[in-house]
Amino acid sequence: MTVGFPSKSKRTEEIHALLTRPSKKFRDAYEKGATIDKDHDVPYVAGYSKTGRTIYFDRRLPRLIRGIPLEPYLREHELVESILIHQFGWDYQDAHHAATQFEKRKVEADGELTWREYQAFFKPWIKRDETKMIAKPPKDLDLTPYRDEHDTGALKRLGAQD
Repeated sequence: MTVGFPSKSKRTEEIHALLTRPSKKFRDAYEKGATIDKDHDVPYVAGYSKTGRTIYFDRRLPRLIRGIPLEPYLREHELVESILIHQFGWDYQDAHHAATQFEKRKVEADGELTWREYQAFFKPWIKRDETKMIAKPPKDLDLTPYRDEHDTGALKRLGAQD
């Protein structure tokens, strides 16, 4: 799940360390990356597989904002979140908060969009995702974010058995 609206995190110092001096383990996982899949319906714009080896972008999401590709920013968020959950054992909320900080840093560093503009672009998509039909979900989508957020609507639309 992407496009974070920052929450409080008990790992603030660890997040700062990741941003400023990431460990070798984190750097290695980050450099390994993940495969991008744009062929599925994914609630809330993007997600990742249970193994973290695939990042899913919703197939109906526009790929550009004012001619600027979204993929690098979405990839940043999903990859970091997935690494922290799958390889570091973080809970979703803390991983999401860290991933949002990475995503924001990338958006701001590129200088093509403001963070506010970037987030505003996704608001209608996120609102739409609260009710949209999920006809083609990834079979191995990690449901951790939806479960952690108690998003029973998304879980039901994904056909998850809880």
